[in-house]
Amino acid sequence: MHFIGTMQWVYCSPFGAAIARIVRRFSILPDSCARDTEFDFIIGMHNGEILKQRRYELGRRGRFTFTSLFREQPRLHEEFGGGIGMYLGLTVNRGALLFRDHGYFLRIGCRRLPLWRWLTVGRFELLHRNIDEWRFQIIIRVAHPFLGTLFYQRGEFRTRQSHRQGEESPLLPTPGQGAPVRASPVSAS
Repeated sequence: MHFIGTMQWVYCSPFGAAIARIVRRFSILPDSCARDTEFDFIIGMHNGEILKQRRYELGRRGRFTFTSLFREQPRLHEEFGGGIGMYLGLTVNRGALLFRDHGYFLRIGCRRLPLWRWLTVGRFELLHRNIDEWRFQIIIRVAHPFLGTLFYQRGEFRTRQSHRQGEESPLLPTPGQGAPVRASPVSAS
């Protein structure tokens, strides 16, 4: 699946920018702020795992590409470059999907060593709201327990293919339902 859209806000605090520069070689976090930037992401399968690739067009800062793998074993987690990853929990609230980290880890070989929260970027939250059958909104917030909000991103996306009569929507359905969730956009905060 290929989705395109605009990231209305790409924010990182000065502490967030410093952290992003430290882990730059793993291409995990953009280290600059931007407004109304083109963004696309591709979700596909790779060796039986879900591969996600996200691309930000950051104007003068150039393109930032971020790739990760989603795995369900031993439990749902997303893994980034360098063996850094996070366990994820999923809840549904008024039709929106909310992903929250359940701790970070460093994979060395086949072992996952837990990382203390204060040594990480902090609490990760991603909210996915379907606007209609073909468009959705994503809000990402990463907040450190001592340093506050390090990263905040908000964008609206659609499928790359045009809507065709009778075509099934590619958006994620709410668990237990067969149709995508309809929600109004989140107000700016």
